[in-house]
Amino acid sequence: MRSYLPRVGAVTVGAWLGALASCSSESSTSTTSAAPPTAASSDDAARAALASAPIGYATSRDLRGAARFVAGAIDPDSLPVDVSGESAARLHLSRHAGMLGLDEAAVRDAVLDGAHALAGGAALFQFKQQLNGLDVFRGRASVVLDRARHMVSIANSFHPAALIAHSGKLLPFGLAPEDALANAYTAYSGAKLGAGAVRDEGPRGEGQSYRVTTPKGAPRVLQATAKLIFCPDDDALMPAYYIELLARADGSTANEAHGYVVNANDGRTLYEASLTASDVFNYRVWALPTGNHAPTDGPLADYTPHPTGRPDQMLPGPAAPIMVAMEGFNKNPKGAVDPWLAPTATFTFGNNVQAYSDRNGSTDDQGNEHNDGYDDGVDLRAEVTSPKTFDRVYDLASAPNVTPDQIKAAVTQIFYRAAIQLRARRGGRRSAARRSAGQRRERSGEQRQHEHPERWDVSPHADVRVERCAAS
Repeated sequence: MRSYLPRVGAVTVGAWLGALASCSSESSTSTTSAAPPTAASSDDAARAALASAPIGYATSRDLRGAARFVAGAIDPDSLPVDVSGESAARLHLSRHAGMLGLDEAAVRDAVLDGAHALAGGAALFQFKQQLNGLDVFRGRASVVLDRARHMVSIANSFHPAALIAHSGKLLPFGLAPEDALANAYTAYSGAKLGAGAVRDEGPRGEGQSYRVTTPKGAPRVLQATAKLIFCPDDDALMPAYYIELLARADGSTANEAHGYVVNANDGRTLYEASLTASDVFNYRVWALPTGNHAPTDGPLADYTPHPTGRPDQMLPGPAAPIMVAMEGFNKNPKGAVDPWLAPTATFTFGNNVQAYSDRNGSTDDQGNEHNDGYDDGVDLRAEVTSPKTFDRVYDLASAPNVTPDQIKAAVTQIFYRAAIQLRARRGGRRSAARRSAGQRRERSGEQRQHEHPERWDVSPHADVRVERCAAS
């Protein structure tokens, strides 16, 4: 059964609660009791208590150098922080703002989006980034606290202060939401809408609902919403619309849900993803930005055709990996998408492919490989960085094994490519005969295929192995 993932809806914002201390009466001639401390004074006290606490350390950084994940350095002798969980989480974000590439305004304007109790009295607090009262697309931060309100970890995808500074004076929303929604529909279906085809039907959750009249034979829209946001575009935050479409192809009974981010000035599509199935995962990889998102030959810009057309030894520069939403590359004989990973998957094992870095594999003097398979706690596989998302950036300027995240970024790329190649080879057909387990090895970074199609040149420092298991 298909499920749909609506992103535009009412969000309950948690209140910032201060710790109110009750006061007992004392024997005194005065009839005036002391006033309870305010939220501000409680936060000041907590900030002072944390002043000597150790700062966490970054275990993963983005291309700008801002920390994406910070591990806490907890002092076992530290006293509990007497403040609410949300306030403590904000204080820890503020203390690590420089490391996270944020300014105080980003922390102050962050909106609590969820709080969850964890085992042992710990808690998770999730924030979303806002600018001028509008959500910043995919700007999220999660703070895990122990029972004493000390920071265990911070996962950060807030857009850094430098990106906001480069935006200068924010541009207005020059494009009407109806026009942005029409552009999103064309990106989805390929059909253009006529004048007046999109009509405002009033508020819906955090956005607006619209009725869409589609051309004959084109997919019809069952539900459409649009919401004002800011979205990164190159090195600045741009005004944009987040749009969701629930549509149905002509003559079909299957619904499809899609999400789009449309630039609110020039109408370009900045982001698109299927929201239809719960098996869609997001992968940051080198792949084609449109069409079937097939993996590219490598991390260099496409120079086909050559920009000058002359043998001038002009070389392409590196290209940035992109985020691709992928459920499966093809369909099974019943016409349904064949998913790579189960909805509950959290690492790169699926689709008859196991992708991991074989840290204890070896090759003897005769060239024979010795691989004992995946060893938990020794070998490295890529786990999700957030629900159904593998978002790590491979740093071309660093060694392949400089950090675990560097290796896991390579594992993600190879899983993506191996899964596509396996599905393309099978053509969506499931063989009745079980295949014997095959193996292919690839090298993170520069990859060179030898004559044998199952052999790849491998660096002993960053060996990544893909095991193709027997097909079911």
